[in-house]
Amino acid sequence: MDELIPLEGLDQRYTHGMRIRIDEKTHTPEVLNRLREILRGYPGPKEMLLSLSLDEGEVVHMKSDKYKVDITPELRTRIDDLLGTGHYKLMMSKPSGR
Repeated sequence: MDELIPLEGLDQRYTHGMRIRIDEKTHTPEVLNRLREILRGYPGPKEMLLSLSLDEGEVVHMKSDKYKVDITPELRTRIDDLLGTGHYKLMMSKPSGR
């Protein structure tokens, strides 16, 4: 059976997490502290992954066991305002075909 899902409901339904990209060249420790405070304000069931781009060109990927979030439009806006547009990606799972 086919199902109609409102567009605004797709993010919540098929998103299983969020990956945030931090750039050591542009994001200070103070920015990281502010990001942590923002994330703490949106507790929920979704995975949180951080990708840290280091000055030397290496990228370190970290999965947070401590922070899981509720990915809301407000959270996404606050991350964009803090880090700049394009520093997060939603991790989506494919709808299961029936």
